[in-house]
Amino acid sequence: MRKYNKYGAAHRNVIKFDTVIVDEINGEPVADDILVIKAYNKKYNCYISFIPNFADKTVGLAIDKEDEFSVAVLNYLMKSGEAEKIMADIYNQLGFNNV
Repeated sequence: MRKYNKYGAAHRNVIKFDTVIVDEINGEPVADDILVIKAYNKKYNCYISFIPNFADKTVGLAIDKEDEFSVAVLNYLMKSGEAEKIMADIYNQLGFNNV
């Protein structure tokens, strides 16, 4: 998210969006072990992927494109702690914490 400016127009620098978990992207099915979330608003959309690496017992985070909206969504997920919560749930479900 952008920082608020000092002239009181903070509402102009806020990007609002909704999210939904998707099973397919552009007609192609998503693999069963990957969690894909679509973030969207009236003008833009992007896909955020949580991809487990079974060899290293880690979970990766990726976006499908790098533009202002996608980066703002990714920054929000990281700064708010939502990405960490989702990754922790994936770790627990896959048993990565038991190693």
